[in-house]
Amino acid sequence: MVSQPLRSIAWFKVRPGCHLDFEAAFHAAGMLERPKQIEGFLGAELHRLLTAPDEYFVLGEWATAASCDAWQNVASTGADAAAIERLTAVLADNRRGQLLAPPSGT
Repeated sequence: MVSQPLRSIAWFKVRPGCHLDFEAAFHAAGMLERPKQIEGFLGAELHRLLTAPDEYFVLGEWATAASCDAWQNVASTGADAAAIERLTAVLADNRRGQLLAPPSGT
């Protein structure tokens, strides 16, 4: 039996008017590229809400919960320090990535 990939979600609320700075800093910090160093990382995408343009989600796919945890433990390390500083400066709030489960009964 082949197991399905695990999905994760992380939420970011950006200070009003700072979405372009957030996107630039997010990419400069390699937040979608650096996880490729983690065994079991299958991919991730950054999405912006149409109805709340200062809110972003990262949807990730992982082979195991341990691979997701490994990324969470190093997400802010190994990146360009200035990019992480810029990223942090434009955030109003954020929630660490969490693994998702399908609804009960599926």
